[in-house]
Amino acid sequence: DLISPPAPIGLTAGGSKPSPWQKVPSFTIDWRNPADPSEIAGAWYKLGVGPKSPTDGTYTTYKPFTVTASTEGEQVLYVWLQDGAGNKSHTNSATVALRYDVTAPAAPSLISPAKGSTTDDATPTFDWEDVTEPLGSGVSNYILVADNNPDFSSPEYTDTTAVSTSTPSTDLALGTYYWKVRTEDNAGNLSDWSERWSFTIIGPLASMEVTPSDTTVASGETIQYAAAGYDAVGNEVAITPTWSISPRELGKIDPNGLFTAGEIDTTGYVVASVGTISDSALVKVVDTISPTVESTFPTDGDAAVPVDVTITITFSENMDRASLNEATITVTGTKSGKIEGEITYPDGRSMSFDPAGNLEFDEEVTVVITTGVKDKAGNPLEEDFALCFTTESSKPEIVYNYPNPAKGNQTTFRYYLNYPAKVSIQIFDLNGDFVEEILATTIGRGYGEVKWDLSGAAPGVYNYIFKAEYENGEVIGPVIKKAMVIR
Repeated sequence: DLISPPAPIGLTAGGSKPSPWQKVPSFTIDWRNPADPSEIAGAWYKLGVGPKSPTDGTYTTYKPFTVTASTEGEQVLYVWLQDGAGNKSHTNSATVALRYDVTAPAAPSLISPAKGSTTDDATPTFDWEDVTEPLGSGVSNYILVADNNPDFSSPEYTDTTAVSTSTPSTDLALGTYYWKVRTEDNAGNLSDWSERWSFTIIGPLASMEVTPSDTTVASGETIQYAAAGYDAVGNEVAITPTWSISPRELGKIDPNGLFTAGEIDTTGYVVASVGTISDSALVKVVDTISPTVESTFPTDGDAAVPVDVTITITFSENMDRASLNEATITVTGTKSGKIEGEITYPDGRSMSFDPAGNLEFDEEVTVVITTGVKDKAGNPLEEDFALCFTTESSKPEIVYNYPNPAKGNQTTFRYYLNYPAKVSIQIFDLNGDFVEEILATTIGRGYGEVKWDLSGAAPGVYNYIFKAEYENGEVIGPVIKKAMVIR
């Protein structure tokens, strides 16, 4: 036998050609022997550079045999056969690539869910940066672990995936989760774990909490309130609440929850609400501000004030009615001296003084409210308050009738009087015969009217005599005037 055997048939390393990627350097080399007259006795092999001669390599009689890769990456193994007659030729070699990688890939960089974020998505998509291995065996897959324990002792979700995203197929429970990812290359090398990130899955708003929850504040003081929202398991939910107070006298609150206490002793609530969900904080306002006089009628310096005026004082807040009395409120006139009257209360902030009788005409009246007047909290006026006004001048008393001439069934006598009085109007014809007397009573200063029924009166001219007697005995009249009746 003088002929060298052919090349090995079906040469493999680690069972395939090229070999699978391995993280161990030893590879099992195997093949099928070709037919040879003197049969195959052994094999020559060389790793890396191709052989230069039939004996440029290592001889072995083992089949299969083991070769150890000398470097990471791909190396070519050359194998040629020797028969029983010693024939061999390196030109009849077969080759197979040995692929060896012992270097761990890089750990992924996480993208989302973002670190410390919240989401209402119960099946969030986990995403991370792709890892590349340009000189290694390449990325095979990624291993994801998510757990509600930071030590990952009982993972709630795991996935091994060839792509850099993963989405759970079923809902995760509400709560905070921790997640991390590592890379596995084609040689089975594992990277370190990525950084551990956390995120929280929140549900719909179920409850709220307003802070501070119970406060006592002085009038005019401000407090910044805050409201937090929570889902059914206590995870915080971002909210933009609507703020309100109850009762209204408690003070005021702006859209950002800044509360300003009112000016009266009040207990109430600051309320934050989102839809039908709300919470409240108890607030007690302690009034420390002295009341002031906001308005008066008449106003200071008014002139020609009606003599039957009712004096009204309006304060800045609800007052202690017991402190509004003749000792703390005095009314005097330059003609009348001390003016008596009745104090009434239209509402909590106002008082009225109704003189017992009409004021004098052309009189200067002074109203003094002392610091003995107090609000509901007991705060007094800071200083005495004074109001001065002058009453109207008296008007001449007048009387007339209308229409005149009168055509129809009646005419009206109209008169002006300065005080309450008893009125008499006597009617005579031109012969001096008495026709009728009309009586009336006026209850105050101003105009009064009475009607004369003309249904029985003959056409013609009539004289009527007007007289009025004031309560002080003063008599106005008689005033004689004419009235004409026509048909």
